[in-house]
Amino acid sequence: MTVEECLDRYEGIGRELERLEERYRLVEEHSRDVIFTEDMNFRITYVSPSVTSMFGYTVEEICRLQGKSYMTPESMARAMRDFQKYSALARKNKDLDLPLMEYEYVRKDGSTFWGELKVNFIYDSEGNPIGIQGILRNIDERKKIEAALRESQSKFQTIFELSPQPIALSEMHTGLLKEVNRKFCELSGFSREEVINRTATELGFYSEAERKRFIETLRESGKIEGIEMAFRTKSGAILNTLAFSRVVRLQNTDMILSIVVDVTEQRRLEAMLRHAQKMEAVGTLAGGIAHDFNNLLQGVSGFTQVLLMEKPPPDPDYEKLAAIENIVKRGSELTKRLLVYPRRVKSELKPLQINQEVIEVCKLLEHLGYAVITAMSGEEAVEIFQEQAQDIDLVILDLGMPGMGGKICMKELNKIRPETQVIIASGYSQIDQEEDITKMGIAGFVGKPYQIEDLDRMIRKVLGQTQRVVGSGASC
Repeated sequence: MTVEECLDRYEGIGRELERLEERYRLVEEHSRDVIFTEDMNFRITYVSPSVTSMFGYTVEEICRLQGKSYMTPESMARAMRDFQKYSALARKNKDLDLPLMEYEYVRKDGSTFWGELKVNFIYDSEGNPIGIQGILRNIDERKKIEAALRESQSKFQTIFELSPQPIALSEMHTGLLKEVNRKFCELSGFSREEVINRTATELGFYSEAERKRFIETLRESGKIEGIEMAFRTKSGAILNTLAFSRVVRLQNTDMILSIVVDVTEQRRLEAMLRHAQKMEAVGTLAGGIAHDFNNLLQGVSGFTQVLLMEKPPPDPDYEKLAAIENIVKRGSELTKRLLVYPRRVKSELKPLQINQEVIEVCKLLEHLGYAVITAMSGEEAVEIFQEQAQDIDLVILDLGMPGMGGKICMKELNKIRPETQVIIASGYSQIDQEEDITKMGIAGFVGKPYQIEDLDRMIRKVLGQTQRVVGSGASC
């Protein structure tokens, strides 16, 4: 059951109680009472004509009856005990005021009804009781209303107590708390006795300003649907709560029925989620920058390595080129640290314009003695592989290659030749791509910027060669 449904149910029970109370008043005002007198032997000496409408007997008929004929056995037995008790007291005290008594009566047709009896003793000149005079009122309808009231109140109290949410009932005019359930006591830290007949502001639950805002909102709309309020507990802890309230009328008094929902943990989790989303965005940005920077470093590193191969150590430029290569390595370490930051963030690969990098890689491979076939997009790589698959021993792919991208390209190559050996070259770390690598079933991985010796070692490992051999491949 939602908070709104729960409040609507409480409101409905409140309206039912108000309706029953109004019926109770109407019954009181329009009842037709029977006035009578009896002697000490329960013989009727006088009865008003209204007896006919109440019992169905004429005056003459009921005067000939004994009490046991127009009362149920249980009520007759109780009436006899009451008479004996009060007649003994009346002999000692003529000013005795007897309380109202309720008995069950029997009509002429055999049906029963409840009556409220008010009697006084009649005394002789010497002060001895000689009879009774009384007024009998039919309270059958009132009894039914009282039973309905008790049932409604019981329902109200049951729902109130068993609710999984804290509930409070307070007077709208004074703000005094008249009832709280067990969950409210658990939330606030106060016992029921400490709360009843005190206000929420007196107990420190809300500030005066929040209480004013609450009442103004309630008066404007007649209900409150989840207004956020800071709730202070007995220990001083501040909770984030949502208040849901209705105005209900009980016992001729406007009451505020409120359900308090503690959303403190929810707000904490929301804050954590927002923080995680921010970190994810920063991680994605850092990973993208590191990837692009690795590609740039690979270009610098590749050409530097080619030049270093062409120049012997005594060459005056060799030391400068070695310094450049050292700076590239330091830059590579920096990007590795950047890639650790977004490690748990799924990176989105986008096609890159890497034609210059392909040319640089080709030069490196050719310098190592490999025969190289190049493709500038995934589509071109698939087309070349279809025509020359028998001459290609190894494929080197970049996941961010132009066109269809590295993943789709590899799937197409495997369709042509399932045992195709593929090495992935990527600006992202191997850890970053570990899930994709496992699913794709690649033969090897080299992270940019890579050293020519590392690339050569990976190629020979995949091809199962201990010595460098001339092979065919496609660098994309």
